[in-house]
Amino acid sequence: MNRQIFDCLVWAAYLTDWKGPAEGEQPSGYIVILGDKTITENFRCDHGIAAQTILLGAREIGLGGCMLAAINHKKLRPLLNVGDELEVLLVIALGRPAERVCLEDVGVDGSIRYWRDSDGVHHVPKRSLDEMIVSVH
Repeated sequence: MNRQIFDCLVWAAYLTDWKGPAEGEQPSGYIVILGDKTITENFRCDHGIAAQTILLGAREIGLGGCMLAAINHKKLRPLLNVGDELEVLLVIALGRPAERVCLEDVGVDGSIRYWRDSDGVHHVPKRSLDEMIVSVH
C-alpha cells in the first residue's frame, strides 16, 4: 500500500531529475488529511496547522516527514476508498530520515528554489525571521 501511495505523490517539483526517495529510503507510513464536505466546503488552514503539529511531534521522536499537497487525487481517492463527501487535503509522509537537509538563507537573488548537490545534500533556502515578521511602530 505504501508503494501505491508513494506513486500518487509529486516529490520536490523543483528537482526535475529527482523522482523522490529511492527504494529503501521511501516513507514507512503516510497520514492522509481529509476534509469533510458535509461540514464545510472551506477548510482554510486548519489542516496545515494539524499537519505541522504532526510533523513537529514526529521530529521530536526521531522521525522525518514531509507535507505534500501535490497529489494525484484521481489515483489516490479510489486507492484509499475516499468517498465523495471527503476531500483529500494533504498527505504527510513519515519515516526514518535518510537524507541530509541543509537550511540556508535566501540569496541576494531572492530565490527559494531548493536543490541537491553532488553528494545528495538537499539545500533549502529560507527567508530570515526579520523578513517574515512585520512590525508596526
